[in-house]
Amino acid sequence: MGRHRTDPRIDVQYPVPSGARHRELRAFAVFCIARMERELAGIDSWVLRVRPGQRGFEALVAVSLRGHIIEQLGAGRDATLAVWDSLCNVEQLLREELRAA
Repeated sequence: MGRHRTDPRIDVQYPVPSGARHRELRAFAVFCIARMERELAGIDSWVLRVRPGQRGFEALVAVSLRGHIIEQLGAGRDATLAVWDSLCNVEQLLREELRAA
């Protein structure tokens, strides 16, 4: 898990790109990504964009899997819930993509 803390393959973009909230959100996202990567091989990179939405926050996750981009949107009352939603949504698609390969 140590390599994920500063892993350049994981880009978490937050409206305020510095500060404690951004660090906490990145740590949460990296933890979730590390869990998925233990079971899913072949992922090249992750980009996670968090922004205010109509009813809280939205999080768009884009995963590069062997050169193919898979994107999913998530939403939540706060940024953490939006990130969780987007990562849960993309996990199933990644599993299906890897199963088909």
